[in-house]
Amino acid sequence: MSYRSIVLRVAEVLERANIPYLITGALAVACYGAPRATADVDVMVPRGANAALLIRHARSAGFSFDKRVEKRVKQVLMRGGVATFTLPGEEFSVDLISRDGASDIIKRARFFKIYGKELPVISPEDLIIEKLLVWRGVDLTDVARIVVSQWKKLDLDSLRRLAEENGVDRQLKKILSVAEREIG
Repeated sequence: MSYRSIVLRVAEVLERANIPYLITGALAVACYGAPRATADVDVMVPRGANAALLIRHARSAGFSFDKRVEKRVKQVLMRGGVATFTLPGEEFSVDLISRDGASDIIKRARFFKIYGKELPVISPEDLIIEKLLVWRGVDLTDVARIVVSQWKKLDLDSLRRLAEENGVDRQLKKILSVAEREIG
């Protein structure tokens, strides 16, 4: 099955389960002009979403849940974190992400036509903050590329406020300083 099919199937599962969601991760980065290769589909859902309903709809769509994965999905939806699940025999996985504030992040989603379907995508400001919170090498590269490609469209006041609220204001300040010098 193609990456496209996995993305659309995940969206269908979440919509059938009536769970608010958004696309994040590498696919969101690509929406903001900085594509890169990926082997997973990252989706954010609010804490407290109905785990039983999500699992039931995901199973009916062919996704695999052993007891360990099922338990992890329930934990993530209750407490936050990341749960990974797959379609048997497929190379792409799904990372289900939930955390405090996910509902607010989902409300700020932007919509993009992805593979022929309008899908909610994390805002560039929230994506930058999420990447700074993770702080891996690939995430820092993503942040730099998003800042450069979205420079004139970013809400810098909101971005700075979100960075301060999430404790990543020092990291953001450094990145914006470099971007301002580079972009002018």
